[in-house]
Amino acid sequence: MFDSNIKYHVFKDYNINIDETANGFVSVRLAQWIKADKEPDESKAKYEIRKIIVNPDGEQPMKGVSLSSPKAVGDLAIGLLDAGFGDTRPALLTLAKRPDFKTTIENIDKDPDDEGSGELFDMRSLLLGIDEGE
Repeated sequence: MFDSNIKYHVFKDYNINIDETANGFVSVRLAQWIKADKEPDESKAKYEIRKIIVNPDGEQPMKGVSLSSPKAVGDLAIGLLDAGFGDTRPALLTLAKRPDFKTTIENIDKDPDDEGSGELFDMRSLLLGIDEGE
């Protein structure tokens, strides 16, 4: 059982439930572990991937992993994609929802420090590895 002097405070639940079972799931949340007599402080929260058991008394956080920054979470996402995890179509459809998607695609072949030529290119050529002339 957990130390009753410690509480688990969730600032944001990203509603990414992974590996659901009859009595639990693995979830991604922005959370903080604090002493029961302290107030939560979001600036000290961490991103957590944690097993949660659901019982009649509520949720009980179990073992998990804490990541200290949004960059660490992003690095994990990129690393999983690089390692071949996830399906390409849903990953691209998810990325396409981002406000910077179109601009990023239009500028993917440019050095971020370079102004570039301003030329557009066919996304299919980037994804399929073919030249426009083929």
